[in-house]
Amino acid sequence: VLGYLEILQRPELLDSEREQYIAQALDATKRISVIIRDLLEFSRLEKSTDTQGPCDVRTVIQQTIQLLEPQSRFQHVMTQVVDRGGQFSALMSEGRLQQVLVNILLNSADAMAEQSEEARLDIELLRHNGKEVLVISDSGPGLSSDISDTVFEPFVSTKESGAGTGLGLSVCESIVDMCGGTIRFVSPVGAGGAVIRIELPDALS
Repeated sequence: VLGYLEILQRPELLDSEREQYIAQALDATKRISVIIRDLLEFSRLEKSTDTQGPCDVRTVIQQTIQLLEPQSRFQHVMTQVVDRGGQFSALMSEGRLQQVLVNILLNSADAMAEQSEEARLDIELLRHNGKEVLVISDSGPGLSSDISDTVFEPFVSTKESGAGTGLGLSVCESIVDMCGGTIRFVSPVGAGGAVIRIELPDALS
């Protein structure tokens, strides 16, 4: 950003060049913002007291989809919610569940960005052994075996250098764990795609 601002001080710049450098400086500033936000979130989680619910899982899913669908990275993504019925009230705050979902869904959208055909993102909602279960699957390339076991560790990322901090899924795991739930990557049957399974305590039991 500093370099771009120094260039912008040059009086001989063309208007088109000036617009280009301003756009690049804005992009770089946005990346800085994401990195700082993720680092602060990661460092504060242990002191957080706002993780407990309960919340209506269906409502949070719908709100999250409405929040993300207008973004450009979701324009080619077909999102489907598969609801197995029943009451879905999880022992997690609405804000924290939405934070977890946003992180996961954005990762899926990024993973499917290069697909020529329509990308698919499915969210299945069901109950299992007294738990509220969310199974989130996408039609992306999936994860290689060498990273699938470490994907929830801090600073592990499948994105290109500079495109992410590798903290999003680690923050998700910390939030889910503090609520007494579990989150894990599930190797899908067949080729391609990534599947994440989240199990949360039932607030009604």
